[in-house]
Amino acid sequence: MNYDANELNLMFGDDPEIFEEILNDFVETKDEMLSQISEAISTKSGDQLEITAHTLKGVLATFCSLKGKEIAQNLERKGKHSEFDNVDEMYAQLVIEVDSLISNLNGHNFQSAA
Repeated sequence: MNYDANELNLMFGDDPEIFEEILNDFVETKDEMLSQISEAISTKSGDQLEITAHTLKGVLATFCSLKGKEIAQNLERKGKHSEFDNVDEMYAQLVIEVDSLISNLNGHNFQSAA
């Protein structure tokens, strides 16, 4: 599992409807967020990479995704310092992690992980 289910239960356990709403919003916006990160990498825009990775990091933290948050944080740091070595590989890992996270979150059961 690529998120902390117990922490997610603590955050949303009393209101799974809010969780569903936030998850649906994320599903609708994740392609645009990832596209902005990809564009920042291809144009070597450190400022854009820092901002877009930071935004995604916050969303991933909301869903208790430790690995996804770590990758986004590393990309944010790369953007801050305008360092672009290994960012393509990091981005590829981030895309896989985000897609996997969404798939796993769609099957989350608040009662079973508490």
